[in-house]
Amino acid sequence: MQHGQLVPSLHAERLNPYIEFEKSAFEVNRELRAWKRPVVDGRTLPRIAGVSSFGRGSNAHVIVEEYVAREEDRGSRREEW
Repeated sequence: MQHGQLVPSLHAERLNPYIEFEKSAFEVNRELRAWKRPVVDGRTLPRIAGVSSFGRGSNAHVIVEEYVAREEDRGSRREEW
């Protein structure tokens, strides 16, 4: 998220021929590319990612969303010390 890039998926040189990716909403990223923030109804939204880890006997999945400061918070930190 910090660098605004999507890295290629590991071991995705050859896709599963039984999954019709071109007919689905899913995409396997196979090259380094810019990760743009989505724009919905004219509003730019934060990027959201799912991170998975699969191991012997344990699996984990977490969803993270980037922090984007609100416009009124930018450059207006108050010193209250």
